[in-house]
Order: sequence, then structure tokens, then C-alpha cells
Amino acid sequence: AAGVPVLRSVGAGQSEMLLALKSGNFGGPDFFADALKLMQ
Repeated sequence: AAGVPVLRSVGAGQSEMLLALKSGNFGGPDFFADALKLMQ
């Protein structure tokens, strides 16, 4: 969704991690599933 921060972790010797941040009252119940599809 527009305005939702998406982050990629960085660090030596660590696998990367993608994060989507949201407030508790934003987005529907499938928010994280949809975000994962868009990040891949």
C-alpha cells in the first residue's frame, strides 16, 4: 500500500530480511500476504 515503509536489512554474514511496517489500524487482514507478494 502507498505510504507503507518497506525495509531490507543489511549486515555482514547475515541473510537479508525484508520488513513491511504498518500501524495496527491500517490495512486489511491480508495486508502482510499482499506485501510479501509485492516485495518478491
